[in-house]
Amino acid sequence: TADSSARWRFFGWSAAKESIIANPVFGVGFGKELTIEFDTYRVGIPMRDLHNSLLVLVVQTGAIGSMIFVYFLWLLLRWTFASWRTKGMLFPYHAAFFSALLVFLLSSLTQPYFETNLTGIFFWIFAGLLVVSLRMEDTEVKRLAEE
Repeated sequence: TADSSARWRFFGWSAAKESIIANPVFGVGFGKELTIEFDTYRVGIPMRDLHNSLLVLVVQTGAIGSMIFVYFLWLLLRWTFASWRTKGMLFPYHAAFFSALLVFLLSSLTQPYFETNLTGIFFWIFAGLLVVSLRMEDTEVKRLAEE
């Protein structure tokens, strides 16, 4: 027997590909559904049913939104490596926060983590913690430790 879950994703991802081709620059926007043809059925599915958050990002925001997101990730990566090169006191925290973001991104290739509020919020919490900890100067950390 064929794996219906794999077939469902194949049909969903095919519909996403068609949507990206039809709306490459700005995407389809938020709150939209994709229409897929699954065997003999024509079904509208919510984006989260694609089970691939990064694909959903491209479908919803197009090239512009995706490039902004990738640029944001690139900045975080660059700042984290700069902290590593300078051997900052907070580098272990930076590495932990960035690693959490990386695990989240890799996991979101097979699950709808960005589309559900409960899990999507953790990405932004870790991103915020990383940015705040990267902006803290070692002298400020030492001053806080002495108080």
